[in-house]
Amino acid sequence: MKKLYTLAFSVLLCGSAFAEGRQPIAKTLDKIANPVENTSEMYLPGAVKAPAQASALATASDMAGTYTWNCQNLLNSNNPDGTMLTLEIKNALTGEATISGFAQNYVVKATVDVANGTISIPSPQDLGPDSYGDTNYFYLKDVSGSSVVPGLGSKPASIGTIEGNTVTFPNLDVWAIGDYTNENLGWWTLTYTNVLTKVDVDYSVAIDMADCADDDEFTFSVNAGPKATNLVYFITKGMYEPSQANLDIVAANGTELPSTEDLSLSAGAFGRGGYTLFVAALDESGNAKAGDSRVFYVYADDAENWTTLEGEAVYSEDLINSLYNNSSVNDYNLAVQVNNDTPGYFRLVNPYGEAYPKASKNKHEATHTHNHYLYINASDPEKVVVEFSPLAIDFGDGSMYANSMVNYLLDRGATEADVADYYGKYDTATRTITVPAKSLIIGESGYEYGSPGLGNSNNLFKVVLPESAGVDDIISDSNADAPVEYFNLQGVRVANPAAGQLVIKRQGSEVTKMVVR
Repeated sequence: MKKLYTLAFSVLLCGSAFAEGRQPIAKTLDKIANPVENTSEMYLPGAVKAPAQASALATASDMAGTYTWNCQNLLNSNNPDGTMLTLEIKNALTGEATISGFAQNYVVKATVDVANGTISIPSPQDLGPDSYGDTNYFYLKDVSGSSVVPGLGSKPASIGTIEGNTVTFPNLDVWAIGDYTNENLGWWTLTYTNVLTKVDVDYSVAIDMADCADDDEFTFSVNAGPKATNLVYFITKGMYEPSQANLDIVAANGTELPSTEDLSLSAGAFGRGGYTLFVAALDESGNAKAGDSRVFYVYADDAENWTTLEGEAVYSEDLINSLYNNSSVNDYNLAVQVNNDTPGYFRLVNPYGEAYPKASKNKHEATHTHNHYLYINASDPEKVVVEFSPLAIDFGDGSMYANSMVNYLLDRGATEADVADYYGKYDTATRTITVPAKSLIIGESGYEYGSPGLGNSNNLFKVVLPESAGVDDIISDSNADAPVEYFNLQGVRVANPAAGQLVIKRQGSEVTKMVVR
């Protein structure tokens, strides 16, 4: 029996696990209004650029074929992103067409306009009953701010612009498959930023790979079409889409893929960060005919270089809250570690694990056993930086990561002067770390290939470290006459440090780090 759900607009997540069937709305459209400009094209020295594509159509029949549907999903499940749709021309003169491959095997009517280079999908369309016997329509919904307006939208059609092999529909055209007269039942489909990209199925490529792995040892496979026999791969730091320009670079610089199954990738030596794996299918001339990319994270845990502090930090979350335009305060306690070699360099342990209030919604791979950390470099209290950190929290668009605007912009050629206003502060007296509003970024591996949004938009991000995080300053008139005290790197006094132990020596106002002999 299908469950019934009450519509809940503008919420982060709804309810618990949902049964198969229509689903309630689970997200807002805020990511459109809160993006960070992202580098989508990957350019290497001497690399070739994609050839210009013709923008005009000869006939409507030129648009017939198989398309990859990329979109942003507003439901808790039923995510159609990456689904293959088939466009069939019914009348080449009038442009009458159908698009099949939607949920419940529904077929939607469309019109190809050769003269204007567009495809229009009228709204509403009666699609007939679903497998539960409920009537469904394809229809458009209106948007107000970051929320979806209940009921049938005002637009009579969603009109996409044809450019080469891509059909791009307006960002705020929300496609719905459900019953606009009874939306309490939810939807089979509810998406926005809908883009259709024509593919040559003979050369099709699809990578199956997790975005995170124990010990950074990844396994993956590649599903390839019958003509995709010449495959090359390419790995680069950063997060990139499989655009034609990028695939041309892969074709020119890639390495032959030895197989399509049981492939392994040892990424631990790459260094902590976000990376992209490309696989491209080449024709006889070495040109990229199709390809795919997957964003993955290397967490590069050097656990031996960190020590857990006594007590817990209080973490005020404003990364995910910012991504989903939620201004509520989430304060919770976390274990915190300090780097053995760099005082003031901290990391929060599993910040979005069990302690996180919405941890039960996490779709991140349960088979992963490693820890994840939020890295905060406060070694210079006046220039605090949140470093790239895989977070291991997934609400349906892939695992999230955090970074600072400082690092993000410096990686893209900015100067220190450009990023001066984005540094955070570490108040050593209160052991409190803060950063400026909108000085952090957060992204998801499955959302536009890691394209980030702004974090700390509510200016609520804060970390209060435990008392063991620092050594109190004591001023003495004479350092030579003052007693000598020793502390471990966590700030805990050590009465009799052992030979070979790395400690902090304090004598009066003089503080030094030393190895006990």
